[in-house]
Amino acid sequence: MLCKCGCGLEASKNKGFKRNHKKNLKLVSQLCACGCKKLAKSGNKFIHGHNGKFFYVINQEVQDGIRVAGMKGKHHTKESKRKSSLAHKGQKAWNKGKVGVQVAWNKGATKETNKSVAKYVNSHKGYKHTEEAKEKIREKRLQQIMPLKDTSIEVKLQNGLTNCKILYSKHYPFHKEIATQIDIAIPERKIAIYCDGDYWHNLPNYIIRDSKANEILVKHGWIVLRFWEHEIHNDLDNCLKIILSNLIYSIVKSKKLEKISDVLCR
Repeated sequence: MLCKCGCGLEASKNKGFKRNHKKNLKLVSQLCACGCKKLAKSGNKFIHGHNGKFFYVINQEVQDGIRVAGMKGKHHTKESKRKSSLAHKGQKAWNKGKVGVQVAWNKGATKETNKSVAKYVNSHKGYKHTEEAKEKIREKRLQQIMPLKDTSIEVKLQNGLTNCKILYSKHYPFHKEIATQIDIAIPERKIAIYCDGDYWHNLPNYIIRDSKANEILVKHGWIVLRFWEHEIHNDLDNCLKIILSNLIYSIVKSKKLEKISDVLCR
C-alpha cells in the first residue's frame, strides 16, 4: 500500500502513511475544493478567491435538490434532544401557524398604529441631557479625530512646517465656550492654524461657525491664522512666512528671545 501523502513510497504496515510522512499531506497540492478542477497552492483548500464560488455552488445545489441535507438519515442523541427541549421549554415558535414569507413586525408601524413603537417614542419624548452630560459628550467628541485622514492642504502645510523645523500638533482639541479642533496648533505659542477648503468654508453655516471659533480663540489669547485652499496650493512659501512672523512676534512679546533659534527655519 502506497503512502497517502503522495510520495510514492510504501506505507508502514497497517498504517496509511510511511513513518513521519503524515505531516507532508498538508504540503501536497490538491484540486481546488470549489470544483474548478485546478490545483490549489500547497496547504490551501481553495485557489485564492474561489471559496465564494464554492459556497455559491453549494447553495445552488441545495436549491436544485441535488445536495443532500447534512442531517438526512441521522438522528440526535437523547441527551441532545433533552438539552434542546429544556432550552425551548415554554417558548412559542415564532412561525407557528404562519405560511409564506414573513414581514418584519414593525414595517410601516407608527406610534399611532403600534403600541410598542408608541411606548418607545413616548419614553424618549422630552428627554434632555443635563449640562454635565453635555459637557462630557463635548469632551469625548473633541478627542475623536475628524476626519480620520488629513486633507491634502493640511498635509502640504504640515510638511512645510516640518521642513522649517517648527513643532506643531495636529487636530488640537480646544474646549472653552466652544468645541473645536484646531487643524494645526502650536500650543506653546498659542497659534491656531486652519486650512480652509475653498468650497465648504465659503458656505454660510461654515462662515458663521468659523467666525465664532475665531472670536473665542482670540478672547483666550490665541493667534488665529486661516489659509484658503488656493493660497496653500499656489503660494505655500508665503503661508509659511506668515506663520513664522507670527511665531517670532509671539516669542518676542513673551520676552523669551533665547528660544527663537529653537523654532526658526534653518
